[in-house]
Amino acid sequence: MNKYLDEFLALKCAGDILNIINPVQSICKEISESMSIIKRIRGDLLENKLFYTIYDLCAGNALTSIILAHLLPVKKCIAIDKRERFRKWDRVNKFKYIFDNIFDFNNYDDNSIVMGIHPCGNLAVRIIDIFNDYKEIKVLYLMPCCVGNMNLNKIQNNLFDQVTKYERWCMYLFELINSKNKSLAHDKYIMSPANIIIKAIKE
Repeated sequence: MNKYLDEFLALKCAGDILNIINPVQSICKEISESMSIIKRIRGDLLENKLFYTIYDLCAGNALTSIILAHLLPVKKCIAIDKRERFRKWDRVNKFKYIFDNIFDFNNYDDNSIVMGIHPCGNLAVRIIDIFNDYKEIKVLYLMPCCVGNMNLNKIQNNLFDQVTKYERWCMYLFELINSKNKSLAHDKYIMSPANIIIKAIKE
């Protein structure tokens, strides 16, 4: 069994969460992705209880924000995706699902955290632009997925020729973030080859 699956299934709220978001394809993979973010965001939320609004961008089934709303002291969680999904969202306190395009949505609360778990291609760039451009957003968590367009004339990195195409994409995204307080790490427990997590804190 996977470490993150074990941790999720040990939660008292695991059954309630699965009942809310079903049906989900590749649920084990999604759980591993979500729990990887939960592990990293937990400290921010426990140190600042009921302080942060979480924006789950390109949210899909919104598993991560649903877990956060159940488990940790968030102010509220808002999931955003352009594809409408019909789930039992009303069963979750401090949670809202908005059907919108992240290129159009611009109503972010003060003291917000944005996260994107496997946004496709250039949607990851858009999430970074949102972090860079909106003063209300203080923290970014990003787990990139498929590779988008890279303007390597704009950003140079001597390591680009020594890594995989996915790693190069993540390094490119990392360089786009307007903060020196940022990190990039592999997580071997994520059940996907797209297993790099980028975190940034607004300076």
